[in-house]
Amino acid sequence: MKTLLFSDTVYDPNGVSRFIQDMAKMAELRGDEFVVITSTKKSFFHKRSANIVNITPLFAMGMPFYKELDLVIPNYFKIKKLFLEHNPDVVNIATPGFIGLIALHLAKRYKKRIVGTYHTDFSAYMYENLKSGIVKKISLRYLRYFYKDFDRLFTRSNKYTQHMVEEVNIEPSKIVPLPAAIDTNRFSSKFKESTIWRRLRVDERVKLLFVGRLTVEKNIKFLVEVYKEIEDANFIFIGEGSLRSFIEKELPTATLLGLKKGKELSQIYASSDIFVFPSTTETLGQVVMEAMASGTTAIVTNKGGQLDFCTEENSLILPLDKELWAENIKRLIADEQLREKIAKEGQKSVEALSMDALYEKFTQV
Repeated sequence: MKTLLFSDTVYDPNGVSRFIQDMAKMAELRGDEFVVITSTKKSFFHKRSANIVNITPLFAMGMPFYKELDLVIPNYFKIKKLFLEHNPDVVNIATPGFIGLIALHLAKRYKKRIVGTYHTDFSAYMYENLKSGIVKKISLRYLRYFYKDFDRLFTRSNKYTQHMVEEVNIEPSKIVPLPAAIDTNRFSSKFKESTIWRRLRVDERVKLLFVGRLTVEKNIKFLVEVYKEIEDANFIFIGEGSLRSFIEKELPTATLLGLKKGKELSQIYASSDIFVFPSTTETLGQVVMEAMASGTTAIVTNKGGQLDFCTEENSLILPLDKELWAENIKRLIADEQLREKIAKEGQKSVEALSMDALYEKFTQV
């Protein structure tokens, strides 16, 4: 079976890109006919996997609210040529952007089976940034239009299976929840490195780590307010976004390390003490799994896809309350044994989340 997967993001620092890279790698190892098509002008597009193809766009600009991700006008004719050359049995659409629209058009025109994955809570993302109910309604209408002709739609968590049925009006029979999974070769406590903090000029105090976009929908402003209640700890941020300057101004003691990847990112995860993630709009919570697999205690909110694998035993799950978050962070800072107990449970629980099981489900279309 030949599959073409289309995505507006493949090598950007986000969970969608990580997922697509993992699936492409699994397909390549198994020798499956699985090709990823994207379109970017970014110079860091350098991981030339044999089954990932980049079609240079006609135009690219930073996406509103998320400048690190490009909004592109793809070259339709080159994509169509590639589509016809591969003549896929299945068209797999990862994102509802311009690449996704072209893929949807070609799949319908040439009568191909259409599947996709709902990776991002698009309507919630728009609402969190604009605080406009009208924009949220328009976003939902667009999603209903985009996904209505899909033969199968994968979701990354139980919460968003319900969301797609109730909000986007997808027939339940078309929806297949994907199991959570993590590559423990990339994220593990074995990457703990005693010298990394000295190299990054971070002192010996407890390290509180956040990894993700520094943007409104990740509840960064909430986290900064929580951190203002915390003394004697290092506040470490991995990622970029529109609220970087806000953090620098409001929390001058914070350490902002920008984007990190590869072994260095794995070492930072494993060498941190507490992973703090206040987002309520995650369809899965990839970075939470990465932290837990790395042996780092996780604190998360009680809303989002991370609740598929976070429990009261393997993490701290809290409502979005500043005093409650500050109190529990202080408790973890003071109690190393409690941190280690929760971290061990977390690591044990996510290590069982098999990439093989995820890939098998993803390719049964």
